[in-house]
Amino acid sequence: RTIIFARAGHIDPEPRLIKAATWLNAKFNSLTIKAIGWDRTGKCKSRETINDIEIERFFAKGEYGKGFKKNILGLIVFNIYLLFKFITTKVDVIHACDLDTAIPAVIASKFKNIKLVYDIYDFYSATHNLGGGTNFIRNIELWVIKQADIVIIAHEKRVEQFNNINDDVEKKVIVIYNTPDEVEIDFNNNVDKYLISYVGVLTPDRGLLEVADVVAKNEGINIIIAGYGKLEDQLQQISSKNENIFFSGKVSYEDALKIERNSSVILALYDPSIPNNKYAAPNKLCEALMLGKPIITSDDTICADTVRNEGIGFVVSYGNMREIEDVFLYIKNNEDVLREMGIKARDLYERKYSADRMAKKMQEIYMKFLV
Repeated sequence: RTIIFARAGHIDPEPRLIKAATWLNAKFNSLTIKAIGWDRTGKCKSRETINDIEIERFFAKGEYGKGFKKNILGLIVFNIYLLFKFITTKVDVIHACDLDTAIPAVIASKFKNIKLVYDIYDFYSATHNLGGGTNFIRNIELWVIKQADIVIIAHEKRVEQFNNINDDVEKKVIVIYNTPDEVEIDFNNNVDKYLISYVGVLTPDRGLLEVADVVAKNEGINIIIAGYGKLEDQLQQISSKNENIFFSGKVSYEDALKIERNSSVILALYDPSIPNNKYAAPNKLCEALMLGKPIITSDDTICADTVRNEGIGFVVSYGNMREIEDVFLYIKNNEDVLREMGIKARDLYERKYSADRMAKKMQEIYMKFLV
């Protein structure tokens, strides 16, 4: 039995995909899992095996963070390759991540009469500037949802983005949070190397340049930023000029968790004027819960609702640097409050978000297809 995961990214790293595949390998014997990614730069290994997952990266020229128009030709080439692989490979289930892998997956699933799992990390029409084509792409997304056997979303409120789906569609929607696998936690270890940490994509809608400006003006506050994306060079330059701003560039997922574990709070700001950000169910939230760390996030998002309702961090107005500064100064001087928030966060993880719970959900989906 074979499952193919498809993702229009380089899978280096790709925590949500690797987790799902690893959970399935742990449950089923004699299972072959392949993952096909899109390498836009040609800098990644073309093939490697991670956790018994056979990863293949197909090179088609593109640019990360440069928008739909800059990447459309590469995306088309990648999709043609996906269709070829789906059709010519013996496969029992296709697990398509987001719309940019879904169309060849739908075609192949119908042609070969095999199962299709559609895993929505983000709605394409809500995250890309498509101009007059937004409604057209939106309709394609809704069509793919109807064609899939199972639809996975990262938060229950994301159903609101489906535009009044019918009961038949709603029955096949499964919520699997972006929960990291368990790591050892020591709540008694209060020696934190960094006050604030951010690990993730480095794009303008995350408020990173503004936050760096606030930190640069406050010597008693420090931050570590890691990841890759459009702002890499700018953040590197800012870091080189400020002793309290550390920049690590791209790191492994394991190192990302180490960075977050060694900070007092985790930063997860999102510009809510971007439609998809309102429904962002970020890795950062689940990582903070698992690590027992408070989180700072933006108002008018589903992440903010969780943080506010559960008392596990701080909610600020996106772009309001005075609020950000006040929170940074507060957390610097209130370790006891942070510790209490961290304990609440860990309790919420165990009650609702744990990796064990999410793994069982994923395994139950595939029990229907593989047994």
